[in-house]
Amino acid sequence: MQNSALVKTSSPQDSSDTEKLARQWAATFAELFQVSLAQRGPRFVDLWVSALADLDPNALNAACRRAMQVSKFVPTPAGIRSMIKQADADGLQLRAEHAWQHLLNWVREWCHPDLGIAHRGPALPAAVAHAARAAGGFNFLWGCATDDLQWAKKRFIEDFVRVHEARQVEHLLTDAEARDLIRQIAARAEENALPMPAKFQAAPKKHTDQPSPETRGKRSGDATAKSQGQDQHEEIRRQKEILEAKGYLPGKQEGLPEGSLTRTE
Repeated sequence: MQNSALVKTSSPQDSSDTEKLARQWAATFAELFQVSLAQRGPRFVDLWVSALADLDPNALNAACRRAMQVSKFVPTPAGIRSMIKQADADGLQLRAEHAWQHLLNWVREWCHPDLGIAHRGPALPAAVAHAARAAGGFNFLWGCATDDLQWAKKRFIEDFVRVHEARQVEHLLTDAEARDLIRQIAARAEENALPMPAKFQAAPKKHTDQPSPETRGKRSGDATAKSQGQDQHEEIRRQKEILEAKGYLPGKQEGLPEGSLTRTE
């Protein structure tokens, strides 16, 4: 009688649909397994309900239905939670399998190792793109051998499941979103850039008709070299005239080699 009353009514302390649903399932389990809730004590149902109050009503309802099919005793809140966790894991594993097949089709249709990713190709979800990089990258998957593909799939699924279980998926960015963010940061940095202090700025060049010291030095050096060359040439000519005056000239006298010097006296 007390068990059926729990099904029809809810406690005034029940502040959510989950608590009301948990109270109804507690009565259902008691009836199914022929357990008297009165013998369990006045706080049994309240404790059972409070341990499940934070769950989603749909998840709780599905887990309790599953427990009703496989349990031999009244399930504990921990047992109900483990069923929800297992259901989430199974569902996530199934999503990862679908995401892997979607990735392979996407790579075959929109990627090429020489041409890159087609611009008109649809963007991959951030979690799928992240897991694809963990699996080896798009180019690797495009030409991956069948024997290596199973290991790439294993890495993909592990990364896909991890980012979802760790609640990291909402912090991931697609490649397009990352590029847009980088452009925004670069533009903002350029707008907010401080001017360079004057002491680090290059002095402006002065336009003048006067040659610079370097240019003047170069011109002076060229003039000096030219003057020295002229002096040497003049000295050689003068010495030649002296030799000619004294009769020392190159000759081709008999018995003398050509170009030898001899006196003509």
